[in-house]
Amino acid sequence: MKRRLALARDDERLARIGRTLDAVRASTDVATRIDSDPVGIVRRYTESEDQEVVGLIASSIAFGNVKTIRAKLEEALQRLGPSPARVADDEKRVHAAMRGWTHRVFRGEDIARLAVGRAFCSSRPGRSAPRSRGSSQRRESCVRRSPAGRR
Repeated sequence: MKRRLALARDDERLARIGRTLDAVRASTDVATRIDSDPVGIVRRYTESEDQEVVGLIASSIAFGNVKTIRAKLEEALQRLGPSPARVADDEKRVHAAMRGWTHRVFRGEDIARLAVGRAFCSSRPGRSAPRSRGSSQRRESCVRRSPAGRR
């Protein structure tokens, strides 16, 4: 009986939170907010793998002034070309594209490694690891080496 009452209170609480969030969203110009946020850049891409790479880069450099973040993200993406995920499959190409790029504590080399690492650890069917030394290793080696994937 106590459990049912606790669940009912939780349901009521969640319903109040939902109504509050709906009211905030209804009073917000969502399109304008998205356009001014780095997530707006992510949404320009239609391929999920490109969105994933762009989102990873954007979230990694997203601290400080939003205008600066957007400008540096745009610069990085221009260097990577129309399909960041495809470029990330070629380690040498992505490193060459990002050479000389900087943002605060990040260098192009950092972003290149991030993009290549994401491509290397991708578990999507039909995808191969980026072309580089050790390219015969697949996602399994990423899981073994990552702190979260320790066995």
